[in-house]
Amino acid sequence: MTEIIADAGKMGWPKTLHLVKMQFKGVEKIQHYFKKDAINFENCGGFAILKDIQCLEKMA
Repeated sequence: MTEIIADAGKMGWPKTLHLVKMQFKGVEKIQHYFKKDAINFENCGGFAILKDIQCLEKMA
């Protein structure tokens, strides 16, 4: 999440959202062509631990 906030600071939210969508579609394409076991893929989710509220305020 902090990478997304940093990207938004550099290129703005619309371009950052587009980048995230492209990354997601890329993962979907890889999953279409390769079995999860073949590429050792695990959909584990993800999370970030933020030490202060400032990062979240940037998203609002």
